[in-house]
Amino acid sequence: APVPSNNPVLDTITFPPHASSIPSHPNGTWRTSTRHALQHPRETASSVGEACTLDVAALRSRLEDIADTASEDLTARLNRAFEGRDLIEMHHRVVGCVPAARMPETRHVSRVVDAVSDAAQDLAVRERVSSAYLGTELQGDKWAFARIMSLSARRALVRCGICWEWQVAHSRQNLGWQGELYSSLADVFTREKMYKGVAHLFEMKPVWTADRAGKVWRLELDTGLMEVSVDGERDGLREMPVCVQTGFEFLEEWGCISI
Repeated sequence: APVPSNNPVLDTITFPPHASSIPSHPNGTWRTSTRHALQHPRETASSVGEACTLDVAALRSRLEDIADTASEDLTARLNRAFEGRDLIEMHHRVVGCVPAARMPETRHVSRVVDAVSDAAQDLAVRERVSSAYLGTELQGDKWAFARIMSLSARRALVRCGICWEWQVAHSRQNLGWQGELYSSLADVFTREKMYKGVAHLFEMKPVWTADRAGKVWRLELDTGLMEVSVDGERDGLREMPVCVQTGFEFLEEWGCISI
């Protein structure tokens, strides 16, 4: 009897090079698949065309379904999150947390601008005075002293009730007496710098003293020192503040009260 071979040769009738049964992939390696594609171009083109065809209607329908599902899911989540809550009351609370802004009045804006401007100028002048002497014979310090003290003196007029704010503001009407005040303070610095010292001059405070006979307010600079004298009538000591006379006089008619 014939002995069967260990490696029988398969015929193409029983096992064709390409199988049409499931799965539809060609038998063999990539070489067999490539050979099949080249030998059957019509079938290959048809498969590629089906794979590359885009069903726009189906895609649009699918996207709409996804959007509807997402919208319904979001609505359901919101309903669960706000379940048992008063949405109207929550809205009122949110609105109440928003601050109600009101436009500032022109008068308030003017005051703020003046305060910021004065503070910036004082800071610049004080820093310049404390850092170095400017010019020959302390000319820079002299004008800085005049500017700072004139500003303090004008504020003292308002603080003491002698003038209203608009009566000491920079204007054409007030230009005359403000120039005299500035010049008088500059002369005080020149006269007293050798005796009182520059640093001590900048620490002085303006004081307005009424002169009823002359109908004027006289400006003095309080040095912060006290002069002690013997009071013979009371057999005791009497203390008097030491002030520097500036020679400037503020007329009664320039203010808002009578002396």
